[in-house]
Amino acid sequence: MSAQIRILLDGEPHPLPLDDLAWERLAPCGCTVGTMVAFTADQSVAHRAFVQNADARKRDATLGFQLRLAERHGVIDRMKGRCPHVPVWGVDRAPIPPGHRWARAQGGRRIHLVPVPDTEGERTFLLHAKPLCGRKRELFQYPWGDQPECATCEERAREIAQAVAS
Repeated sequence: MSAQIRILLDGEPHPLPLDDLAWERLAPCGCTVGTMVAFTADQSVAHRAFVQNADARKRDATLGFQLRLAERHGVIDRMKGRCPHVPVWGVDRAPIPPGHRWARAQGGRRIHLVPVPDTEGERTFLLHAKPLCGRKRELFQYPWGDQPECATCEERAREIAQAVAS
């Protein structure tokens, strides 16, 4: 005989098996932006698995992202929809200046806005560049993962966008 973890969700009359649940990542606007199999009932463990970078978890919490346990079939249905909100997901992202891209320094914990050379259709994954924030010139790679953005690069990008708009 094997034990089965069952959870009582708000609004449900009976506890549901953990196997029938999923962790749903909600944007500040309430739209579903991600999902993950419910391998644990502990929200903090699930959050660390969903977003590995501690700084990114703090940023997301500050912005209003949440994680909740929900029935798997409902989460899958909600993932099929597009966020109708402006700005998307209720988060006003910094504009990316033309000719720039988010990239991470080798071994870096944050991503920075760096100028991207015009390579006429070639895909460049590594480049030597000086980021918008003024940090030293170094080898950058395009990010994979959930590194948080450099606040100074975001601020400079907003200043550039404002100057262009005026």
